[in-house]
Amino acid sequence: MLDNPENAEKAYTTAIGKQSGLFSPYLYRGLLRFEQTNYTGARSDLDRSHALLPTAVSAFYLGELAMQSGDSNAAMSYYQQASQGGNSELARRAHQRRAQLEWGSAPYNHLPSQPFVGSDGYLRVAVRNDTGIAVTAVRVQLMDMRNSNPAANRTTLRGSYNLEPGQQIEINTGLGPFQDTSQARAYRSQVIQAQPAE
Repeated sequence: MLDNPENAEKAYTTAIGKQSGLFSPYLYRGLLRFEQTNYTGARSDLDRSHALLPTAVSAFYLGELAMQSGDSNAAMSYYQQASQGGNSELARRAHQRRAQLEWGSAPYNHLPSQPFVGSDGYLRVAVRNDTGIAVTAVRVQLMDMRNSNPAANRTTLRGSYNLEPGQQIEINTGLGPFQDTSQARAYRSQVIQAQPAE
């Protein structure tokens, strides 16, 4: 049936006619229509499938359709749903799409960071790339939570860093030496800039 898309579409349409309350014929016909670049038909079927039973697959492809139409808010919502699905490859792809959408506004959602005191007594920041894509121009901000003046307690660390998927780096802040490793709790860090590698 997959070798003949026309027959496949007819079969899914027949199944829908017999039991319109099942999500799967809508899902499979929507995927088929998506592959055939019939995006209007795909959206209709995937919307119906998702309304009957939200799945990671329908969410991902609805996210793709939302991106094509320029609705990044809807796309973000669908990718969020898909990234929590059980299909690990699809969840990974959805996570990548979310990261690409958020680079400009919230790179810290995908590049977690944590201050700690290194074995040499100096404050360091660990930054990890949780995305499936390489990133460049990573900039990190350090906040001293002991200072009550919000403007005065933020420092952008020197340097711009590149991280491969899954890679973690440690940045020496130059602060220290500290006598007690618990002093790191007085600091917070956040990635404030990043972009996908070309």
